[in-house]
Amino acid sequence: MPLRFSDYLSAAFSWRPLGMPVSPNWLGLAGFALAGLLNPGFWLLGAGLELAWLYTLTHNARFRALVERERQPAGEGLDQRLASLDELGRARLQRLHRQCEELLPEEGEDAALSDALGHLLAAAFDLHETRVRIEEAMAGWPEPLPMLVKRRASLDTQLASERLDEALRRSLESQAELLDRRIEAARAAQDRLAVIEAELQRIDDQVALQRDMALLEADPTSTAQRVDRISSSLASTQAWLSEHRTLYGLEPQPSDTPIPLRRPPQGQRS
Repeated sequence: MPLRFSDYLSAAFSWRPLGMPVSPNWLGLAGFALAGLLNPGFWLLGAGLELAWLYTLTHNARFRALVERERQPAGEGLDQRLASLDELGRARLQRLHRQCEELLPEEGEDAALSDALGHLLAAAFDLHETRVRIEEAMAGWPEPLPMLVKRRASLDTQLASERLDEALRRSLESQAELLDRRIEAARAAQDRLAVIEAELQRIDDQVALQRDMALLEADPTSTAQRVDRISSSLASTQAWLSEHRTLYGLEPQPSDTPIPLRRPPQGQRS
Protein backbone atom coordinates (compact mmCIF):
# COMPACT_ATOMS: atom_id res chain seq x y z
CA MET A 1 0.00 0.00 0.00
CA PRO A 2 1.41 3.45 -0.93
CA LEU A 3 2.36 5.62 2.02
CA ARG A 4 0.35 8.74 2.75
CA PHE A 5 1.82 12.20 3.31
CA SER A 6 1.03 11.86 7.02
CA ASP A 7 3.35 8.83 7.14
CA TYR A 8 6.26 10.88 5.82
CA LEU A 9 5.33 13.75 8.14
CA SER A 10 5.34 11.61 11.28
CA ALA A 11 8.63 10.01 10.24
CA ALA A 12 10.19 13.46 9.69
CA PHE A 13 8.98 14.64 13.09
CA SER A 14 10.73 11.77 14.91
CA TRP A 15 13.67 11.09 12.55
CA ARG A 16 16.88 10.08 14.32
CA PRO A 17 19.79 10.28 11.84
CA LEU A 18 22.98 8.27 12.37
CA GLY A 19 21.38 6.18 15.11
CA MET A 20 20.92 9.11 17.51
CA PRO A 21 19.05 8.07 20.69
CA VAL A 22 16.80 11.14 20.50
CA SER A 23 15.45 12.96 17.47
CA PRO A 24 17.25 16.30 16.92
CA ASN A 25 13.83 17.74 16.11
CA TRP A 26 12.62 16.94 19.64
CA LEU A 27 15.72 18.54 21.13
CA GLY A 28 15.16 21.66 19.05
CA LEU A 29 11.49 21.89 20.06
CA ALA A 30 12.39 21.49 23.72
CA GLY A 31 15.06 24.17 23.45
CA PHE A 32 12.79 26.73 21.79
CA ALA A 33 9.97 25.91 24.22
CA LEU A 34 12.21 26.76 27.18
CA ALA A 35 13.66 29.83 25.49
CA GLY A 36 10.13 31.06 24.78
CA LEU A 37 9.49 31.28 28.50
CA LEU A 38 12.06 34.05 28.59
CA ASN A 39 11.09 35.65 25.29
CA PRO A 40 7.92 34.54 23.41
CA GLY A 41 9.60 35.52 20.16
CA PHE A 42 11.55 32.24 20.33
CA TRP A 43 8.26 30.33 20.00
CA LEU A 44 7.54 32.04 16.69
CA LEU A 45 11.10 31.41 15.51
CA GLY A 46 10.89 27.76 16.58
CA ALA A 47 7.59 27.29 14.73
CA GLY A 48 9.14 28.65 11.54
CA LEU A 49 12.18 26.40 11.82
CA GLU A 50 9.95 23.41 12.58
CA LEU A 51 7.91 23.98 9.41
CA ALA A 52 11.11 24.32 7.40
CA TRP A 53 12.48 21.08 8.90
CA LEU A 54 9.31 19.11 8.14
CA TYR A 55 8.92 20.55 4.63
CA THR A 56 12.54 19.83 3.70
CA LEU A 57 12.45 16.20 4.86
CA THR A 58 9.02 15.29 3.50
CA HIS A 59 10.01 16.57 0.05
CA ASN A 60 13.44 14.92 0.03
CA ALA A 61 13.52 11.90 -2.33
CA ARG A 62 16.17 10.03 -0.34
CA PHE A 63 14.31 10.50 2.94
CA ARG A 64 11.02 9.35 1.39
CA ALA A 65 12.73 6.25 -0.01
CA LEU A 66 14.18 5.52 3.45
CA VAL A 67 10.74 5.79 5.05
CA GLU A 68 9.25 3.49 2.41
CA ARG A 69 11.91 0.85 3.06
CA GLU A 70 11.35 1.02 6.82
CA ARG A 71 7.55 1.01 6.79
CA GLN A 72 6.78 -1.36 3.95
CA PRO A 73 6.67 -4.94 5.24
CA ALA A 74 9.30 -7.24 3.77
CA GLY A 75 7.92 -8.98 0.70
CA GLU A 76 4.92 -6.66 0.28
CA GLY A 77 6.39 -5.03 -2.80
CA LEU A 78 7.07 -8.50 -4.15
CA ASP A 79 3.58 -9.88 -3.52
CA GLN A 80 1.83 -6.88 -5.07
CA ARG A 81 3.29 -7.63 -8.50
CA LEU A 82 3.62 -11.42 -8.49
CA ALA A 83 -0.08 -11.81 -9.31
CA SER A 84 0.44 -10.24 -12.73
CA LEU A 85 2.95 -12.90 -13.78
CA ASP A 86 2.76 -16.48 -14.93
CA GLU A 87 4.09 -19.45 -12.95
CA LEU A 88 7.49 -19.30 -14.63
CA GLY A 89 7.92 -15.61 -13.83
CA ARG A 90 6.82 -16.01 -10.21
CA ALA A 91 9.27 -18.85 -9.59
CA ARG A 92 12.21 -17.01 -11.16
CA LEU A 93 11.51 -13.75 -9.35
CA GLN A 94 11.01 -15.36 -5.95
CA ARG A 95 14.39 -17.06 -6.36
CA LEU A 96 16.02 -13.79 -7.48
CA HIS A 97 14.44 -11.93 -4.55
CA ARG A 98 15.86 -14.46 -2.09
CA GLN A 99 19.33 -14.23 -3.66
CA CYS A 100 19.28 -10.41 -3.53
CA GLU A 101 18.36 -10.46 0.17
CA GLU A 102 21.23 -12.85 0.89
CA LEU A 103 23.63 -10.26 -0.54
CA LEU A 104 22.77 -7.76 2.19
CA PRO A 105 25.22 -7.36 5.10
CA GLU A 106 25.07 -9.76 8.03
CA GLU A 107 24.75 -6.86 10.46
CA GLY A 108 23.60 -3.29 10.12
CA GLU A 109 22.07 -1.79 6.99
CA ASP A 110 23.67 -0.77 3.72
CA ALA A 111 21.06 1.52 2.16
CA ALA A 112 23.00 1.99 -1.09
CA LEU A 113 23.40 -1.74 -1.70
CA SER A 114 19.79 -2.48 -0.74
CA ASP A 115 18.57 0.28 -3.05
CA ALA A 116 20.67 -0.93 -6.01
CA LEU A 117 19.55 -4.54 -5.59
CA GLY A 118 15.93 -3.44 -5.10
CA HIS A 119 16.03 -1.52 -8.37
CA LEU A 120 17.61 -4.47 -10.16
CA LEU A 121 14.85 -6.75 -8.87
CA ALA A 122 12.20 -4.23 -9.95
CA ALA A 123 13.74 -4.17 -13.44
CA ALA A 124 13.42 -7.96 -13.56
CA PHE A 125 9.74 -7.56 -12.69
CA ASP A 126 9.34 -5.10 -15.56
CA LEU A 127 10.98 -7.51 -17.99
CA HIS A 128 8.73 -10.38 -16.94
CA GLU A 129 5.64 -8.18 -17.19
CA THR A 130 6.68 -7.16 -20.70
CA ARG A 131 7.27 -10.81 -21.60
CA VAL A 132 3.82 -11.81 -20.34
CA ARG A 133 2.19 -8.96 -22.26
CA ILE A 134 3.91 -9.97 -25.52
CA GLU A 135 3.07 -13.65 -25.05
CA GLU A 136 -0.58 -12.81 -24.33
CA ALA A 137 -0.73 -10.72 -27.50
CA MET A 138 0.83 -13.51 -29.56
CA ALA A 139 -1.58 -16.08 -28.09
CA GLY A 140 -4.48 -13.98 -29.37
CA TRP A 141 -3.24 -13.98 -32.95
CA PRO A 142 -5.43 -16.16 -35.24
CA GLU A 143 -2.40 -17.73 -36.93
CA PRO A 144 1.08 -18.50 -35.54
CA LEU A 145 4.22 -17.55 -37.44
CA PRO A 146 4.82 -20.99 -39.07
CA MET A 147 1.31 -20.95 -40.55
CA LEU A 148 1.81 -17.43 -41.88
CA VAL A 149 5.07 -18.44 -43.53
CA LYS A 150 3.40 -21.49 -45.07
CA ARG A 151 0.56 -19.38 -46.48
CA ARG A 152 3.07 -16.90 -47.90
CA ALA A 153 4.91 -19.68 -49.70
CA SER A 154 1.63 -20.94 -51.13
CA LEU A 155 0.89 -17.47 -52.51
CA ASP A 156 4.31 -17.38 -54.17
CA THR A 157 3.47 -20.64 -55.91
CA GLN A 158 0.17 -19.27 -57.15
CA LEU A 159 1.71 -15.98 -58.30
CA ALA A 160 4.32 -17.86 -60.30
CA SER A 161 1.63 -19.12 -62.64
CA GLU A 162 1.45 -17.30 -65.99
CA ARG A 163 -2.22 -18.15 -66.53
CA LEU A 164 -3.58 -16.04 -63.65
CA ASP A 165 -6.38 -13.61 -64.33
CA GLU A 166 -5.13 -10.06 -63.81
CA ALA A 167 -7.78 -9.28 -61.16
CA LEU A 168 -6.90 -12.46 -59.26
CA ARG A 169 -3.18 -11.60 -59.49
CA ARG A 170 -3.76 -8.18 -57.94
CA SER A 171 -5.80 -9.76 -55.14
CA LEU A 172 -3.09 -12.35 -54.42
CA GLU A 173 -0.38 -9.70 -54.47
CA SER A 174 -2.39 -7.66 -51.96
CA GLN A 175 -2.72 -10.74 -49.73
CA ALA A 176 1.03 -11.33 -50.00
CA GLU A 177 1.76 -7.76 -48.91
CA LEU A 178 -0.48 -8.11 -45.86
CA LEU A 179 1.07 -11.46 -44.97
CA ASP A 180 4.55 -9.93 -45.22
CA ARG A 181 3.57 -7.29 -42.67
CA ARG A 182 2.06 -9.89 -40.32
CA ILE A 183 5.16 -12.07 -40.61
CA GLU A 184 7.36 -9.05 -39.87
CA ALA A 185 5.32 -8.22 -36.75
CA ALA A 186 5.44 -11.84 -35.53
CA ARG A 187 9.22 -12.03 -36.01
CA ALA A 188 9.68 -8.70 -34.25
CA ALA A 189 7.71 -10.03 -31.26
CA GLN A 190 9.86 -13.15 -31.16
CA ASP A 191 13.00 -11.01 -31.33
CA ARG A 192 11.79 -8.93 -28.38
CA LEU A 193 11.10 -12.07 -26.37
CA ALA A 194 14.65 -13.24 -27.10
CA VAL A 195 16.08 -9.89 -25.94
CA ILE A 196 13.95 -10.00 -22.77
CA GLU A 197 15.22 -13.48 -21.94
CA ALA A 198 18.80 -12.33 -22.53
CA GLU A 199 18.25 -9.34 -20.20
CA LEU A 200 16.72 -11.58 -17.53
CA GLN A 201 19.62 -13.99 -17.79
CA ARG A 202 22.05 -11.08 -17.52
CA ILE A 203 20.36 -9.96 -14.28
CA ASP A 204 20.52 -13.52 -12.92
CA ASP A 205 24.22 -13.69 -13.81
CA GLN A 206 24.87 -10.26 -12.28
CA VAL A 207 23.36 -11.30 -8.95
CA ALA A 208 25.23 -14.61 -9.06
CA LEU A 209 28.47 -12.71 -9.73
CA GLN A 210 27.85 -10.49 -6.71
CA ARG A 211 27.34 -13.56 -4.53
CA ASP A 212 30.57 -15.12 -5.82
CA MET A 213 32.60 -11.96 -5.34
CA ALA A 214 31.13 -11.31 -1.88
CA LEU A 215 32.79 -14.54 -0.76
CA LEU A 216 36.16 -13.34 -2.05
CA GLU A 217 36.09 -9.68 -1.02
CA ALA A 218 37.02 -9.21 2.62
CA ASP A 219 37.56 -5.45 2.31
CA PRO A 220 34.50 -3.55 3.62
CA THR A 221 35.06 -0.84 0.99
CA SER A 222 34.28 -3.43 -1.71
CA THR A 223 30.58 -2.81 -1.09
CA ALA A 224 30.85 0.47 -3.00
CA GLN A 225 32.35 -1.39 -5.95
CA ARG A 226 29.50 -3.90 -5.86
CA VAL A 227 26.96 -1.07 -5.89
CA ASP A 228 28.70 0.45 -8.92
CA ARG A 229 28.62 -2.86 -10.80
CA ILE A 230 24.93 -3.39 -10.04
CA SER A 231 24.05 0.19 -11.00
CA SER A 232 25.88 -0.19 -14.31
CA SER A 233 23.94 -3.34 -15.13
CA LEU A 234 20.68 -1.68 -14.11
CA ALA A 235 21.24 1.36 -16.33
CA SER A 236 21.33 -0.63 -19.57
CA THR A 237 18.32 -2.73 -18.56
CA GLN A 238 16.24 0.36 -17.74
CA ALA A 239 17.26 1.97 -21.05
CA TRP A 240 15.86 -1.00 -22.95
CA LEU A 241 12.66 -0.96 -20.88
CA SER A 242 12.13 2.77 -21.44
CA GLU A 243 12.40 2.25 -25.18
CA HIS A 244 9.98 -0.68 -25.44
CA ARG A 245 7.44 -0.45 -22.59
CA THR A 246 5.10 1.99 -24.37
CA LEU A 247 4.51 -0.56 -27.13
CA TYR A 248 2.67 -2.78 -24.66
CA GLY A 249 0.83 -0.29 -22.48
CA LEU A 250 2.96 -0.81 -19.38
CA GLU A 251 3.03 1.72 -16.56
CA PRO A 252 5.85 4.27 -16.95
CA GLN A 253 9.05 3.35 -15.18
CA PRO A 254 7.84 1.09 -12.33
CA SER A 255 11.43 0.01 -11.76
CA ASP A 256 12.12 3.53 -10.43
CA THR A 257 10.61 2.22 -7.18
CA PRO A 258 12.89 -0.47 -5.70
CA ILE A 259 11.52 -3.68 -4.24
CA PRO A 260 12.21 -3.60 -0.45
CA LEU A 261 14.82 -6.10 0.72
CA ARG A 262 15.79 -7.39 4.15
CA ARG A 263 18.48 -9.83 5.15
CA PRO A 264 16.76 -13.17 5.94
CA PRO A 265 17.33 -14.76 9.36
CA GLN A 266 20.24 -17.20 9.61
CA GLY A 267 17.99 -20.26 9.66
CA GLN A 268 16.09 -19.24 6.51
CA ARG A 269 19.04 -18.80 4.17
CA SER A 270 19.53 -21.19 1.29
